[in-house]
Amino acid sequence: MNYSDDIFEKLVATIEEATSQAAIDLFNSTNETFYFFVLSTTGEALAPFVSAWSYEALKKQSIAQNWDAYDIADFKWSSIDSPYLEFGSQYFHQVNKAFLDRIDIHSLKTEVEYEKEFNFRINVMEEALHRCDMKGIFSLNQARSEIMINVEVLPPDYTNTIRAKKLNPIESIQFWLKEAAETVE
Repeated sequence: MNYSDDIFEKLVATIEEATSQAAIDLFNSTNETFYFFVLSTTGEALAPFVSAWSYEALKKQSIAQNWDAYDIADFKWSSIDSPYLEFGSQYFHQVNKAFLDRIDIHSLKTEVEYEKEFNFRINVMEEALHRCDMKGIFSLNQARSEIMINVEVLPPDYTNTIRAKKLNPIESIQFWLKEAAETVE
């Protein structure tokens, strides 16, 4: 398993480029105010994909689906139920290839090896999202303090909360923390 700085930087740059393109495309192709933008991945840390929610999309979905307040609460932070699930997937071909070129995480013989590879993958996603944030990508259609960004493991677990706190100013995650954050049990 290769964990050199060069490999890390190359994978971060690949994810950052795809994420930037997807986010810019999303924010420029809509006149919506986004409150949620995540790179989602599986519990095996496979190649990430974008998901996002805007206030306008939530309202539109709630009307179309006849959601009540409980439904809205259930779907508001659900990346897999977002109308923007896998948005910009055309930009992620190189990301997908880079993840396929890595060792098959299921072939690793020990828990330590598995955890090391899993953490490597999550860390590159997190760093790529952080770099997009530092470039101002997430303040194109809304104030940065109004959008929550994250690297989200599905199904959700407490590590999502840890990453959300690292990647966001508190004002951008205060509602998510109350409504959707996973905690250590």
